[in-house]
Amino acid sequence: MRNRHRGAVAALLACLALAGCGEDGFTDRFELSGRVIDASNERGLAGARVVFSTDTGVATETTTGGGGGFELAIRSDTPFGQLRAEAEGFAPEEATVFFDTPRRVVDLTLRPARTE
Repeated sequence: MRNRHRGAVAALLACLALAGCGEDGFTDRFELSGRVIDASNERGLAGARVVFSTDTGVATETTTGGGGGFELAIRSDTPFGQLRAEAEGFAPEEATVFFDTPRRVVDLTLRPARTE
């Protein structure tokens, strides 16, 4: 009985050693959504650039819609990374995201940039 599973276990270990079973090396798929909020009026901020990136250089980006909402479909080689939102006239904001579930919701609040 044990010998029957030995080949499957060896194949799985080989797959993990090669950093993924897919051709492109990505092993995980996640959905990330949320809103970018203007701190000065607590409303959604349209047109903000939102980028999710991993320490290994994988990045996915989008722009917020009319209510400040965004959705990202992420294919990654790791279940964590940084989410960054930026918009003209505002200081950028970042949050660390850990995908302990396949879907995460993260809101970021941008504050007006200081002018000198």
